[in-house]
Amino acid sequence: MDCETFDAPVWTDVPERIQPMMGENPTGVPYVDVSVTASGDRRRLAVFLVNRYLDEAVTITFAFEGLQSPASGRLRQIAADSPFERNDFEHPDQLRILEVDAR
Repeated sequence: MDCETFDAPVWTDVPERIQPMMGENPTGVPYVDVSVTASGDRRRLAVFLVNRYLDEAVTITFAFEGLQSPASGRLRQIAADSPFERNDFEHPDQLRILEVDAR
């Protein structure tokens, strides 16, 4: 996948005990991350995408080399009103899973 990248400073709110695992400031972090896996018979695909833009939607175009393009699919999206939302006991639905047909 080709896309723009950014340099990310280590977040200061990460607990000290975890900071050594993060290494130095990461550079060349892709704004869009993708992982794809296929079933053994290659009839089913699972595609995982991460959009790291804080304020931009991204349009993705798939090219299925060596596979027949699927006729239909399902899209499950983790959605929130802000990229900084989180669920807690008082607000259990800030992050929610939306499911739509993908054709």
